[in-house]
Amino acid sequence: MPVISDMRAAGNDPAHSHEAARKRGATNRERQRLNRAWEATNTPSITEAEYRAQVLPALGQIPNRVIADVLGGWKGFAAQVKQGKRVPHPRHWETLAQTVANFENET
Repeated sequence: MPVISDMRAAGNDPAHSHEAARKRGATNRERQRLNRAWEATNTPSITEAEYRAQVLPALGQIPNRVIADVLGGWKGFAAQVKQGKRVPHPRHWETLAQTVANFENET
């Protein structure tokens, strides 16, 4: 099986294939569905200002892989959330706050 770097050098990047695009689309549709379902039956337990003031600063001590697991995403997005460059959907704020609290209790 060819190495990915060889495939990319040959102009055949598997991350940009039709199959990869189909999978990304399906994942995005599912996340949008989950967001809409949450919004239909929930309201955030904290405001975005509270998230930014209380949760975001404490995310610095949480490994990206843990944040990614909580968000159901990838470590790159988790790193952006941790740096405050991206704000996750409000359905994740309470879980992130609980993750921070649990992490603080463990250390």
